[in-house]
Amino acid sequence: ETSNVPLDKLTPKNKRYKIKVKVKEKSPTKYLEGKKAFQKLVFEDDEGNEMRGTLFEDDIENFKTVLEHQKEYIISDAPIRNTNPMFRHKKGDYYLSFGGTTTIQSLNPNSGPIVPKYTPNAEVPPTSSEDDRYDILGVIVHLEDTRKKKTRNGYEFDVLNIVVVDASVQRMADALVISVYGELATKECAKLASW
Repeated sequence: ETSNVPLDKLTPKNKRYKIKVKVKEKSPTKYLEGKKAFQKLVFEDDEGNEMRGTLFEDDIENFKTVLEHQKEYIISDAPIRNTNPMFRHKKGDYYLSFGGTTTIQSLNPNSGPIVPKYTPNAEVPPTSSEDDRYDILGVIVHLEDTRKKKTRNGYEFDVLNIVVVDASVQRMADALVISVYGELATKECAKLASW
């Protein structure tokens, strides 16, 4: 039987291999204007190595219940692709794609859903790092109007602040303010505005 390969040892040259990974992140389905739908995943092995994965179009629905957030899997022979050189600095050199002879086996098929470990709003530290992740549960008490901002080189983007509270917040001044940018501030948050 083939032993598991660490993610940092995989390249597009690997055709027959097996990895043991956890789905660390699973983004909502996104649509590029005039382009096809895609969904991004981040896989992590037991050594803490990460590799991104991407699902397109029909595969998003096909793998909806196959690859669940925070669950562990043995994945064999998924095609490994080169990351677009523009994105390598933050996404790594390679990513997993799915198709062909890919096999996926759940390591905990009867475990039920993974429930988030919610962080009380008052304990979420001020941060702006895209690597910081917190599961929160709260009530939106204010949704600002979307506004435009510019980067130093003149690129314009949308930004929206969302004010959230939970039982850990004693004063409104301590409410959690979440800033969202780009398409997340416009398309995704439009659903919140109708409440």
